Amino acid sequence: MSDTPAGDGSRPPSDNNTKRTAEILALITASLTILAWLGIANGKELIAWLDKDHPAPSSTARPAEPPVISRSPSPVRKTSEQDETTPETTPPTRTPTTPTTTTRPPSPPADVGDCVVVDSGGRFVAIGNCDGSRGTYQVNSVRYQGSCVDTESPSIVKDGYRLCLEIHLVRERCYVIPARGWITGAPRCREAGTVSVVDIVAGATDDSACTRRYQWNKWYSFDHPRVVYCVMRY
Repeated sequence: MSDTPAGDGSRPPSDNNTKRTAEILALITASLTILAWLGIANGKELIAWLDKDHPAPSSTARPAEPPVISRSPSPVRKTSEQDETTPETTPPTRTPTTPTTTTRPPSPPADVGDCVVVDSGGRFVAIGNCDGSRGTYQVNSVRYQGSCVDTESPSIVKDGYRLCLEIHLVRERCYVIPARGWITGAPRCREAGTVSVVDIVAGATDDSACTRRYQWNKWYSFDHPRVVYCVMRY
């Protein structure tokens, strides 16, 4: 009698085959577990990325408007009045205006403090000097087209300037002093009709203050400025 059990004639698996099969199944199970875990993690990251960068469209979003097609307006037909050519209007011609230039006044003929020479008619002759050798009036103010502060003082006009003057005589100098008119220098001293100044008293009105040390025979009083000249008349 045979020791082989009755059956389909196949041999039962050995212990080695059973052990190998169990190891393969365990390896497959572990691989599937790892793949399942990786799939879940990647799925979460994919969902988070979609939520962050690509939000789902809102249910209240307005539908896209259809594009607007621009059309050129139809040409407007001109009326008979518009067809007529409008004549061009010529702007009025403007005459160029020349800018006005302010004319500077000329230099004054004399300055304040100068002594001047005048003739017997009161006309300006030249600038003299104040030592009595040439010049009988001294300039105390110069006005261009104006009047003197002291309207009673002697004055002359030259080149548009009014020279406001006062009498300026010097001791021991000779002059011609008319009863009325302008004082001039004497051509020669001690000639008939000339005078030689002996004394000058500023602020006086008569001869009471004239010197007694020297001889004089006539005196002249003036108000602009107030002064008395004690003279020897020839």
